[in-house]
Amino acid sequence: SFGIGRLAAVVLTHPHHDHVGGMPTVLRQLPTDTVLLTGHGFNRTKMFTELRRLLLAGHAPCRLLFDGVELTGEPGVRLLFLHPPRGWFQDAPHAQLKDENSAVLAIEYKNTAALLTGDIKARSERRLQSRLDTLPPARLLQVPHHGSVYGSTREFLAAVRPQHAVVSAGANNRFGHPHPAIVIRYRDQGARLWQTARTGAIVATSDGHHWSVAASATKGGN
Repeated sequence: SFGIGRLAAVVLTHPHHDHVGGMPTVLRQLPTDTVLLTGHGFNRTKMFTELRRLLLAGHAPCRLLFDGVELTGEPGVRLLFLHPPRGWFQDAPHAQLKDENSAVLAIEYKNTAALLTGDIKARSERRLQSRLDTLPPARLLQVPHHGSVYGSTREFLAAVRPQHAVVSAGANNRFGHPHPAIVIRYRDQGARLWQTARTGAIVATSDGHHWSVAASATKGGN
């Protein structure tokens, strides 16, 4: 519906099905220039077997990403990965390893930025706080881990100070995302909270100083 005929890059944040389950279909249907993934735990999943088959068949070249990897975007736009570092949380339980090693991407445009946090939790948020000083203000934030109670600490939100925050979560999802306490935290921070469960897809645009956020459907934000 957005008229997208080619993907310059696809980022696989971490090997949980709700994040990568649709990628084989996407790669089969859309020309894709590059696939980026952290590598942590992907080789232990059935999904990776299918992805590997498609990548080896020449559907798209693959590149590992970690803190410091930078991509060239449109003029004036910088795409910078902030997490995970090499070898991060290798001693953690496997389930935690996937979430805490989730890719985090900053999209910088002139004097503002958007921060896409995947499924990180409090431990990774603490590490990211030391990286925020190197970025323009991240006025747009993808809420960590679908708004679960394990992320979006008050310290992290105070460091980011987002004006808009987007929760990606299905309607009536079995996890109860976003958690009511997390909703309160964002409102206390003064951020406008958008929920895809209520609005559908979210479209965010920037003039390099401010973000304009709206639902792509007729519904409004909350």
